[in-house]
Amino acid sequence: MIEEKINELKNNSVETRHCLISTEKSIPDFKINTKIDLQINALIPSSYFDSDLDKINFYREIETINNLEDLGELIEDFKQENNVKIFPEEMQNFFNLLKVKIYSQKFLITNIKKM
Repeated sequence: MIEEKINELKNNSVETRHCLISTEKSIPDFKINTKIDLQINALIPSSYFDSDLDKINFYREIETINNLEDLGELIEDFKQENNVKIFPEEMQNFFNLLKVKIYSQKFLITNIKKM
């Protein structure tokens, strides 16, 4: 009887592990912090924000983005709020670097550097 229970527990354990491995939810969702050093001017001028707190909140919002769809929505909202059709070069660089960071996270790239 004890031997049957041991075998039952072993079988359940194997099934549980198989189930955990086969489901995406069992894999922890983590964010790779890709360091990018391309020596280009990439920023959002303070003139686009009413206060330093608004700028800080915007950067915090950026930190929560982990896919291109959400980034696209953020960019469109930013354009509408600031009545901008075309970004200055340094702002376009900033948003392009965010796109690169999102792609990098997808492929687990931790560092991008200009040689």
